[in-house]
Amino acid sequence: MKIWKIIKGILYTAMAVVIIVFAKQLWVEEIKYLVGGLMLIYGIPEVIIFIVKRKSFKDHTNFFWATIEIILGIIVIFFVKDVNEDGTIVSGYSIICVIWAIWSILREALEIEEGVREILHHKPGVLSIIESLVVIYFSIGLLREPGEHHVLIHCYYILPIELISSGILWPLLEYLFEKKIHKNLINEHHE
Repeated sequence: MKIWKIIKGILYTAMAVVIIVFAKQLWVEEIKYLVGGLMLIYGIPEVIIFIVKRKSFKDHTNFFWATIEIILGIIVIFFVKDVNEDGTIVSGYSIICVIWAIWSILREALEIEEGVREILHHKPGVLSIIESLVVIYFSIGLLREPGEHHVLIHCYYILPIELISSGILWPLLEYLFEKKIHKNLINEHHE
């Protein structure tokens, strides 16, 4: 699974760079592909890992959550639009806000649970919890005032930070922590 962490880190970082470079030119038609694509990038690998590892459905939480992410990604990409076929204007941004906010809150709640579990196992988890709380705070803003302003704030500022922290920062901290623990165990063994 280390190769998957590397691939995921590269994908998330590349996506963050694209967002930082091009986000100011994005409209609802492009943002829906970004948000929906992100949901698919989060969900599809989890389903594949579940199938490849042949996990039992007793351990179905990741499979269930990944399936929801895939469904939400498909809804955002294929069913969110600015103009109906009859020419009436709808706010695609509002729909994206609600779906994105609910998805983010649920996803970050799982991240908080994982952060607490890491702390209980004497691993670094506080920064992950803080990042999750910040994302939840901004996601509540998406729900309170769904519209273009909050989608763009989330897209320009929150999403790149979240992608970089998920793709590089947290795996790097985990690697350094595990390396330190391993080094300490070797030193204790030799003493």
